[in-house]
Amino acid sequence: MVQRFFIKKGVVLGIIFLFVGTCVVPSIAHATVGFFQLSSQGNWLYVGGSGPGNFSKIQDAINNASDGDTVFVYDDSSPYSENIIIDKSVSLIGENRNTTLLWGNNQTEDTILLQAENVMITQITVRAENLTHVIHVEEDNARLIGNIFINGLGIGFFNFGENSIIENNLFFNCPLMILGAANIIIRGNMMENLDGCIGILFATSCTVENNIITGGGLSIVELFGESFKIIHNTIRWNDSSYVPSHAGLNLVNCYNSIVQDNQLTNCGILLKNRPGGEITNNYVNGKPFVYLHNTKNTVIDDAGQVHAVDCCDITIRNLTISNVTQGITLYNVRNSLIKDNTISECSECIYGTFFYCAFENNTFDSCEMGMMCRGKQNDIRKNRFINCSIFGIFTSATEEIQNNTFTLCFTGVCLARGLCASNRIENCSIGIRCSGWSAIRVTSNSIRFCGTGIVAGDSGLMSRQTSELSTDMIISMPRLFRREISYNNIINTSVDASFMNAIFTHWIGNYWGEPYEKPKIIHGYLKYDPYWGPRIEWINIDWRPASEPYTIPWMRE
Repeated sequence: MVQRFFIKKGVVLGIIFLFVGTCVVPSIAHATVGFFQLSSQGNWLYVGGSGPGNFSKIQDAINNASDGDTVFVYDDSSPYSENIIIDKSVSLIGENRNTTLLWGNNQTEDTILLQAENVMITQITVRAENLTHVIHVEEDNARLIGNIFINGLGIGFFNFGENSIIENNLFFNCPLMILGAANIIIRGNMMENLDGCIGILFATSCTVENNIITGGGLSIVELFGESFKIIHNTIRWNDSSYVPSHAGLNLVNCYNSIVQDNQLTNCGILLKNRPGGEITNNYVNGKPFVYLHNTKNTVIDDAGQVHAVDCCDITIRNLTISNVTQGITLYNVRNSLIKDNTISECSECIYGTFFYCAFENNTFDSCEMGMMCRGKQNDIRKNRFINCSIFGIFTSATEEIQNNTFTLCFTGVCLARGLCASNRIENCSIGIRCSGWSAIRVTSNSIRFCGTGIVAGDSGLMSRQTSELSTDMIISMPRLFRREISYNNIINTSVDASFMNAIFTHWIGNYWGEPYEKPKIIHGYLKYDPYWGPRIEWINIDWRPASEPYTIPWMRE
């Protein structure tokens, strides 16, 4: 091809030798583009500029290239408004990533569709329309190094892209999605999005290291697969995100991975199941992320977040945790004590499955759920639940919930079995909700200034649980599923109580805000299915309501 006049050609050769000798140096990091990537036995084709014979469109140069060629794009004619298909093993090099601009101009096509192996793209700013990809990769061994990527659906590797490298790029509102690939390296990038930044799903042996990532949404970085390396990343929550989940690093069924030396700010690490691998030296909001597995007799008193699996006899105390998805996560934890902690601005302050544990004198503030519990025989006592937007406590376990305070929660307590006694519940939409078909006792609680004091029952008469019961079990249901609501103070509520299908509920001696000289009628309904179909208006009766409020020992009414 005819090139520019001699002086301009000398400048180009100088740029080439600069690449070969010293690498490409982005403004935020040193992008290593080695000699093997830039030296080529093929031809060099030029786009833009004023040299005779130069192409005016990048696609025209690619169409005239062969495997092993290099397409060099001058910034003189930027922005290049086109959508390109790279179907040959070429290197696409921009003169300067800040000034060599490729704008996708088709709202139904990806800006760059990569359909060949061993393609390198470097030193170009690429922008996509909102519903298209900046780069869609359909082959392996791609090299995306030292670029700027803006908007659109981001960069997508869908069942392709093995052994690819994404290094030292800038991402602005441009996520990176990898689906079903392996051995991809994501290194030294800076990403700033309102929503999620990196998603790697059904993949193996990928590396995410030395990136600076700011994002939001449901997760900033989400991983599903095995044998990942997540090392030396800085992950920050974007305060402008519209989803307050604070999940910085979300490892979903992520096995045998190394998660090490990461720093998370205003967000945390979310682990699902038993991840295994090595999870060490990570920090959340300047404090250690404590990960315990098969640990006994340990005291934790310094942490920004705690995740314990298969542990017993541990003590978690005196922590101040905020702005994470789950403050303390306990899977199969037994005989442990969680006390004197303050956890705020979380989705769930405490979450998990635990047995014979005690939760005492903790404060849960400004969260979605204070505690979400499964397990049995746990003692939840003398805690404070403030401004929980969904539940103060949601439990399907057999718990003893006593002497707690609930203020400004949507629902103070939602329990499926166990004891709820001597709690103070004020200014909640629903004070106490009893769900399911198991034995529940709600007694001696003070419920004030709530929308509805107590809601009993929320399962259909023929739910999956009941439809599978034998005749003998159905006969014994009044004994097995007895629900007692007794001796509570229910004062200044818009609705004292209601129920759905609470056919085994016994209302005994509650104080209903004023003296009653006759039985108290509680209105509710029966419904075959909890979500569909007609309902039948029904009543329950508190036959002997109290004539004056009870004095609950630890409260002053």
